[in-house]
Amino acid sequence: MLRRAIEGNWLKPDSLLIKEKKYQYLQNTHSETVEAEIEEELVSEAKQEKKRRREQLWPIWHELTFDEQTRIEQTAIEQLNSEFFRDRFNKNKEFRLSQCLDVLSVQLESGDKEMKNGFHLIAQ
Repeated sequence: MLRRAIEGNWLKPDSLLIKEKKYQYLQNTHSETVEAEIEEELVSEAKQEKKRRREQLWPIWHELTFDEQTRIEQTAIEQLNSEFFRDRFNKNKEFRLSQCLDVLSVQLESGDKEMKNGFHLIAQ
């Protein structure tokens, strides 16, 4: 019987096909779940790092002069890519500050800075 099945190139029994499909489905589902968990963890770590960085920049922001803060605000609003975000920037102080701290962070990391009175200040 086995020899005839092999010679005749018979299909596998339905019960075996169903078991194999279930096994493949479980493997794929498990793999996708693990990948989703890893991605979620990476996003969470990135958010925590961004929050920590903003907390570090908070005292630097308050030591900047009004003109320096204004220049950073102008840069931040120019980088916003929609009218919705520009409107939110103008109306929401928290959003404005977070965007300004992001710009400050980028400028400090890129080396666009001066040392003045012990603080990093944005170069004109």
